[in-house]
Amino acid sequence: MKDADIRPVLQRHVEQRYGTRPDTEIVNEFGVRHGTNRIDLAVVNGVMRGYEIKSAKDTLERLPAQSAMYATVFDYLTLVASPKHIEPALPMLPDWWGIVRADPAPPKAKTAVRLTPVRRAKRNPAVDPEALVALLWRDEAYDALAARGLAAEFKHATRPVLWQALLDELSLKELQAVVRTSICSRAQRVLSDPWAF
Repeated sequence: MKDADIRPVLQRHVEQRYGTRPDTEIVNEFGVRHGTNRIDLAVVNGVMRGYEIKSAKDTLERLPAQSAMYATVFDYLTLVASPKHIEPALPMLPDWWGIVRADPAPPKAKTAVRLTPVRRAKRNPAVDPEALVALLWRDEAYDALAARGLAAEFKHATRPVLWQALLDELSLKELQAVVRTSICSRAQRVLSDPWAF
């Protein structure tokens, strides 16, 4: 059972659960830390949820580092894994990570994979504001400051300067709202204009 077997089933599940909400964006290969790490699937709406797939063909070698990296920005995280990875993954993940087992479906089933919850995801207790603000593009960071009457002061500022200004101006809750709104708006811009990247 490969990633390509699990991913479409997970995607359908996520779309059925969250996709009807108008404020939701579902993003494959969502980049964290300037794209140095990419989680397999992200759902962005009132919170940010991330799903990491580990198929039978994968190893868990990178999971501890991925767990630490993804925990800097996501409110909820879930590992979707082959049965052989469930027990070995438990000591590698904080207890707030959710876990879903991906089993081969029985013959004549409608999908190749059956997803079974093992542990429900709980809220991440320690999102990192510096990692979160770095998800913003320059124009998004500038627009967030302009909305607070700071346009002139930061008109020609670099991205790191804009990010720091947002960290100085906004609470974590406000910053999370800005980032979620920006990601959803960005996805809509790209859909309407394929050159808007």
